[in-house]
Amino acid sequence: MSDADVVRLCDEVATRLWLAAGEERDRGVPRGRLGRRARAAVLAIVGWEGQRLSVQRRRLHTMTLLRRGGGVTIGEGVGRAWARSRFAGPYLRDELLARGVLVDQFETATTWTGLAPLRRP
Repeated sequence: MSDADVVRLCDEVATRLWLAAGEERDRGVPRGRLGRRARAAVLAIVGWEGQRLSVQRRRLHTMTLLRRGGGVTIGEGVGRAWARSRFAGPYLRDELLARGVLVDQFETATTWTGLAPLRRP
């Protein structure tokens, strides 16, 4: 088994939608731990695969970096909920459109140094 890491980074708008959907569907998204910061928060879902010791080392390193950057751990429930529902978007589109929410999701890969230029309009 080879090592693999995954990071899903949501901007502020997507984070608010995710938190609202989590509360509505009881996905176990602990919004209360974010408090007032939830409106300006971005959600990073991080996962690791591989040999146990390698995963522990990489997880500790990643979590340290996220905490230094002001990150708050809200538990594993969010990642598990994302894994269960990551392919549900197309099925929710019609219901969201009926509520006045236009949704289109696409995946983009970039380096960390390329993130700011990618977000510029």
